[in-house]
Amino acid sequence: MIQARRLTLPSCQCIHFVDVTSEPPLEELGAAGVHVATIDVAAVRGKQAFVEMLARELRFPSYFGGNWDAVEECIRDMSWLPAKGYVIWLTGSTSLWREQTGIAGTFLEIALGAAEAWAERQISFHVVFHG
Repeated sequence: MIQARRLTLPSCQCIHFVDVTSEPPLEELGAAGVHVATIDVAAVRGKQAFVEMLARELRFPSYFGGNWDAVEECIRDMSWLPAKGYVIWLTGSTSLWREQTGIAGTFLEIALGAAEAWAERQISFHVVFHG
């Protein structure tokens, strides 16, 4: 189980792996002003599907380009979704790591860079791989 407090702190230690018994602490995070995007990635079968899920759940703007560079740009901006912090909770991530390692790894790299940029602004950004 991951504590909500940890997910409200700006940190470059932003990648978390939790087991299937853990649930996102939605009430606590919501009360702290943190936006949580819960995305089921168990059925992802390619980069485009993953990118589209992110875009939909994080409400990327209409100019979103649909590629990794655009994902990185949008995740570092989020001005259309103002919050005191952001958590991307990826359910079903075991299959993502097992079957789509390139996608998982690329997103992990993007998330680490975004967390560093957000931490400089004292805003939390975390990714939780649940599964």
